[in-house]
Amino acid sequence: MAPKVGISSGHMIRKDNILTILSSHGFRVASINVPMTYPPYRVNGIIVSGIETPKGRVFAYPLSLYFKLVKRGYSPELDTPYIPGKEKEFLNKVYLMIERRKELLFTILNDGSFDLILFHLTETDRVSHTFWRFMDESHPHYPGENPFKNAILEVYKKADELLEKILKKIDKGTLLIVLSDHGFGPEHYRLNLNNWLLEKNHMFLKNEFTTAIKNY
Repeated sequence: MAPKVGISSGHMIRKDNILTILSSHGFRVASINVPMTYPPYRVNGIIVSGIETPKGRVFAYPLSLYFKLVKRGYSPELDTPYIPGKEKEFLNKVYLMIERRKELLFTILNDGSFDLILFHLTETDRVSHTFWRFMDESHPHYPGENPFKNAILEVYKKADELLEKILKKIDKGTLLIVLSDHGFGPEHYRLNLNNWLLEKNHMFLKNEFTTAIKNY
């Protein structure tokens, strides 16, 4: 039997995690934009799910919080992908998402009742993927002098400003941990493995109508 292939999500988690463990001991928890938290589940506090959330699905627990966030225009991910030639529009969306995440974070911090807060800022990742070639003169796709050369730096400055505000908000008895799940560097090319296998005749499509439509 062929292995089942799907998109990673919280459905795949079979064990308790720090949110559920602390909740079971009466601690109040909050999770904002953390990957693998869709679908949002019951905790003693709130969950706003992260990047793997399907568009149009409920992304927050409790449900009342979801409706409040939708009214504010909050979404777990950028609602439009990067399109070459639309760099300014994409960057403005990145700035907007940072502001909305910041507003949500400080609503939680101002509440003052949470024992643990997990906060994930995706936008430093998004801008690095998109704008690295605009600052790296050795990149094969460097466009020459351009207005987006400092786009990554400016987003990281906004992240630093957010960190400064957090430090001013919390007291000395609060433990703050800042970490990254990976670094960054140039990405010169991307390979679509399925297309490559098809072009090299190492993979073949079924001769069916539905397959033809999918590959159109």
